[in-house]
Amino acid sequence: MKPVPFRGRSLAVFICYEDLFPNHVRGLQAPGEPGLLVNLTNDAWFMGTAEPAMHLALAKLRAVEQRRYLVRSTVTGKSAIVDPVGRLLGAVPEDQQGTLLADVRFLQGQTLYGLAGDLPWWGFIFGALLVAYRRRAPIGARPVSSAGDDGDRESEDQNRPKHNESTE
Repeated sequence: MKPVPFRGRSLAVFICYEDLFPNHVRGLQAPGEPGLLVNLTNDAWFMGTAEPAMHLALAKLRAVEQRRYLVRSTVTGKSAIVDPVGRLLGAVPEDQQGTLLADVRFLQGQTLYGLAGDLPWWGFIFGALLVAYRRRAPIGARPVSSAGDDGDRESEDQNRPKHNESTE
């Protein structure tokens, strides 16, 4: 998907559950440096559940990751305007019609997530697997015995007096 031109600027528009995928929204940011995030969604089939609130909470993360304002319009869910640090500037409750007015700005620039994406997480996973692999005992190696194991029994056997078979 490409950014949508709007009055000489560009918008990153994502539909419904595309806002749950940070890398998707990041991909919209890279091509044309859109200055504003726009989410269009329909949470109608989730009315009466916690899902519309959770969907909004997850959409707010995209605004924070990209340091952009987010304008979210829903058919029956929670419409909202979110600032670049995740604060709600206004919201329309579920299953109500309304108009939101707020000052939003087209912002430019990249965030660390915008530049690196998921690369740091993949590096962490690779490092954790490497540490786990290196700490593993080699196949066939005898584990170190702890107190009360066979290692202590051998030393006890050496301290016992030997039974002389010739005297019996």
